[in-house]
Amino acid sequence: MTNMILVFILAMVSFTAVFFAGIHLWAQSLMIFSIFGITAAALWAWAVNKAFKRDDQATKVILDPVSILGILFLLWVGFQLIPLPDGILQFLSPSAKAAWEATGMAGGKGPFPISFYPYVTLKSVIFGTALLLFYWLALYGLNRRSRVHVVISGLLILGTLLV
Repeated sequence: MTNMILVFILAMVSFTAVFFAGIHLWAQSLMIFSIFGITAAALWAWAVNKAFKRDDQATKVILDPVSILGILFLLWVGFQLIPLPDGILQFLSPSAKAAWEATGMAGGKGPFPISFYPYVTLKSVIFGTALLLFYWLALYGLNRRSRVHVVISGLLILGTLLV
């Protein structure tokens, strides 16, 4: 499974470098689905391994600053999607309340979210979650120095070929 994660990381980085130069929506969507899929497969393999091995070693969870800040950021942005009553929205973001009422969107009556573009905010939360999962796959999947060297070598070769 760890070799599959290594190959996935190299393939995903090369894929996004080639196709994101044109910022294609289908490439971003494919990347997000791939990250969620490989994460589900890795979690499934971990659960099956835990169920059949029966070793009593606890799984080590690494809570580094990037993970903590990433989770807090996603929660903060996700909070902007929650429709709020008029009084709370007025207190938290008077400009968002005024903008929702001025445009007359959704009939001009609340509850409204803080975000004026909930669809874009939701896409950003999904994309941010995918990037955080990709970071965790690299953090837990590349658990040996040799695998990190393979990824770095692959990135250098890819960078050389793209220039």
